[in-house]
Amino acid sequence: MSDKKLPLSMAAVSLSAAFLVGGYEFARVAAATVFMHTYGSSKMPYALSAVPVAMAVLVYLYARTLSSRGPMKTMLISMGTVAVFFIAAYLALPAQGHQGVRFAPAAFYIFAEVYVVIIVEQLWSFINSTLNPSNARIYNGPITGGGALGPLLADWVVKNYAQAIGTEQLILLAAVVTIPAALLMWLAYRIMGEPRPSAAEKAGAKGYLHLSLIKENKTLFYLMCAIFLSQVVATTLNFKLYALMENVIPGKDARTAYLGGVWMYINMASAIMQFAVTPFLLRFVPYVAIMAAIPMIHLATTATLAFNPALGVAAFALGAFKSLDYSLFRAAKELIYVPLSYDARYRAKQIVDGFTYRFSKGATALSFSVWQGVAGAAASPPYAAVAACAAGLWLAVSIPLGRRAGGQLK
Repeated sequence: MSDKKLPLSMAAVSLSAAFLVGGYEFARVAAATVFMHTYGSSKMPYALSAVPVAMAVLVYLYARTLSSRGPMKTMLISMGTVAVFFIAAYLALPAQGHQGVRFAPAAFYIFAEVYVVIIVEQLWSFINSTLNPSNARIYNGPITGGGALGPLLADWVVKNYAQAIGTEQLILLAAVVTIPAALLMWLAYRIMGEPRPSAAEKAGAKGYLHLSLIKENKTLFYLMCAIFLSQVVATTLNFKLYALMENVIPGKDARTAYLGGVWMYINMASAIMQFAVTPFLLRFVPYVAIMAAIPMIHLATTATLAFNPALGVAAFALGAFKSLDYSLFRAAKELIYVPLSYDARYRAKQIVDGFTYRFSKGATALSFSVWQGVAGAAASPPYAAVAACAAGLWLAVSIPLGRRAGGQLK
């Protein structure tokens, strides 16, 4: 590894993440409001129930492609596929002077929930294969901070121009910004070179996903549990916000603009955390304390929402979660992978971080779908109470996770 090349490579990755996640902001807001406008927010849990299936298919295709093409070409294929899908979705949605393709809003909503996780984990697989535990504590915060500038700009565009240009035009913007994201990752790989598996791991010899690593490494198992519980919190807070927003704010484009504002402030707070707070905490605060403090904060905000279910409180609770998730939690949990093997970083990571992330979201949505089927569509699900319980369980898991991971990073 060349220390002189490292800053340039990490800058390229960070800028690529800015374009990638900026595009995701366009897609996420458009997908949510188009779906809400077509089916209503009460149907969102049903759509999200399909996310684990879609995630499993895409993760498997990713692993097969990784085995035959290697990390760099797999990244380029992934991003190119996303751009093509967005253009197809734009043409298929019922807002271009025709009725559109049946179920296109649902398919777009599901894809928007899935694609970004797989690609973001590929970015972090490269980062974790390039850095060591010492410089990762320094670089991880600024890398995520630079990446946050893209969604911050995207959310400013959504907040101020969604009603003027229309929600569906955001999908084309999402497709366009994926192109520079791919070119910048190609540059990062060219600068530092492609990480190579060991002879024993070559071409997926131990399995396309090498799932046995999760059983062998208890830290990965605890991390998977923490991620699962964290996404129960995130999913319930999203549902609560959407339900309150649907009742308070009329009109598709007005809701799009409101969501753009919420995400703009979330990414602003996240960027401040990533540049000013996260590097300091990772270097000077015990790892276990960081991992435990995050769910403690969410336990407080979700409990507050349970007693005061207002739109502003829901937006604040979700904002607190996402700000920490995009900054401190992301940077801290990525340290776990740095000393591990190629298969842990490129294969098992897609299950621990990627699939678990969306499986949790889908399983939570399915649970609420069943609850609504039993209690009736008019009954309001106990979103905030479920989020608070999940935060409490997350806190219990974070302590052994923090102790084990902190010991491995010394």
